[in-house]
Amino acid sequence: MVHTVINKQRSTWGFRSITSWLASLIAIGIIYIGINGMLHPADAAAGFGIPLHNISDYAFRTQRI
Repeated sequence: MVHTVINKQRSTWGFRSITSWLASLIAIGIIYIGINGMLHPADAAAGFGIPLHNISDYAFRTQRI
């Protein structure tokens, strides 16, 4: 019988991996969008393309005009 050895590379996912850094960058971006939406809801809505034109559109603002 002939035994062949197949070299299996150990796949490691850590801070040296580019995918780890890309996943971290995407997570930080999503967290930023969430915090921005909580702190500045009107500005975040405008950033998503939902401009607030009327006074009745400001239902979720923290201050009344």
